[in-house]
Parts: sequence; structure tokens; C-alpha cells
Amino acid sequence: MIAAALLGASGAVLDLPRTTLTVLAAALGALVVVFDLARWRHRDAGAWQRQIDREFRLRIAGTMISVLRNEAIQVEFEWRDVVEIQSLSRRGTFPPLFWKVVTATGEYLVPDGGRYARQLEQQFIYALPGYHEQAVVTVPAPAGYDRATSMWRKDDPYPERELSEVDW
Repeated sequence: MIAAALLGASGAVLDLPRTTLTVLAAALGALVVVFDLARWRHRDAGAWQRQIDREFRLRIAGTMISVLRNEAIQVEFEWRDVVEIQSLSRRGTFPPLFWKVVTATGEYLVPDGGRYARQLEQQFIYALPGYHEQAVVTVPAPAGYDRATSMWRKDDPYPERELSEVDW
């Protein structure tokens, strides 16, 4: 509002044509919108993770893992004979990140992000033998996903990566 008043006053003082003032006002308005959107995106960067915390819950009973969404079971599987762990991502839809757990009996998609996912990661995924030593490998993404990376494989054909102090 103040910027518009200053623009109008400077246009009158400098005797600028009306079309020039209109173009300058439009450019000023566009800049305000762009900066406001950038602030909004930055401020709301963790909104999807908070939404996951509200909607999803993990239930663990021994080796049985259940992912509940709004208290209804969405995914349920037994953590046994794990063959591969993948990280999947997609844009423009909620939730954007998933863990894909491949076992001898099936493939299970578990939404990633939020507090509940950290429990799955720390208690199961990161505890897999050699998890931190295996190389992260880009693999073909399944339909509906933009990117897939293989984070751990039971029979890992890739050379181990060297770990530094930062990795631990």
C-alpha cells in the first residue's frame, strides 16, 4: 500500500505517462506476489510432515507392522525375509515420500515422513545388516512415482561404500 502511494507520488512529481505508471504498478504487484508466495512456501515447508503425524500411526507387535491412517489399517505386513528397501518420491500428491519394503511374500508401501516413520526407520530399516555400508542406487521408479532409490539389498551386488565419521 505504501509502495503504491510512493509510486503514484513519484509518477506525479516526475510527470510520467499513465501507461508507464500502470506498467510499474503491475511489476510492483507481481514482485509482491512472488515474494509473498516464497515466504508462504518456506513457512509451510513442514506442513505435509505434520499432516502425516496427524493422520498416520505405526503399530508394532513383535515382527508385525501395521500402518494406520486415521485409525484404519492401511498396510500390514510381517518384517521377515526382507529382500530390499527402497525410497520412493512423487510430486503433487500427499504423501510425497514412501518406503517400499520388499519381502519374500510381497511389496509394501509405507508413507515416509513425520515422527511415526522415524520409529520404523530406527527400529527396523537402519538395523538391517550392513545398511549404512551399502551404496544408494537409483532404480526404475514404479508407476506413479518420480524417483526410486534402492537403500538396502539382501544380496547386495554393489561394492560397499567407505564410511566417514559424518555417516555415523
